[in-house]
Amino acid sequence: ALAKYPPDLLRAHLDRVYVLGGLEFRGVSAGGTSSLRAIYVVGRNWYVRTDLERNVHAEISSILWRNGRVHFDAEAWRRNNPSNFLYRGTGVQAIGDGQASRRLDEKLHPFGFLYEYARAELEEDFNSLASGLFTGDTNFWRAVECHPPLRAKADLAIAFYTALDPRLTPEYFHGLARAAQLPAAPHR
Repeated sequence: ALAKYPPDLLRAHLDRVYVLGGLEFRGVSAGGTSSLRAIYVVGRNWYVRTDLERNVHAEISSILWRNGRVHFDAEAWRRNNPSNFLYRGTGVQAIGDGQASRRLDEKLHPFGFLYEYARAELEEDFNSLASGLFTGDTNFWRAVECHPPLRAKADLAIAFYTALDPRLTPEYFHGLARAAQLPAAPHR
């Protein structure tokens, strides 16, 4: 997952990655979190590689989003949400309320959300798009191509990353998507 970022971008924003057996906030289990320069992700034996990778990208995106907010157009992002929509509060609240599914939900796509957890707060919404961009998931790209609000948010997320590092272009992210479609090399 880390190899998908320009090394100097990571050096400027990330000092440590901690992989934990579990993580709780006020009795609520979480898959990851971040501090100013570190990410904490849960990596359990039963996780598939993509779950862990998705969590890594989500937490890195939180650090970059906080550090580079000047490059993020929050108003343009919100214009792609339904009118009168309000985020629920925090990710921890959403988890505690049982509204934290990270399974792609086609019913939410026309409204600009990939899954339920993206409706928790703007940062989680951004994280959902960032994870999809960096993993190159086929179903993510299918949803983005079919739903204008998601396409607009993906474009805004890419613009944010390009502002942070000019190598992170639309072509770069489409290349990650193409690479994700290739058969995996055999494990040795």
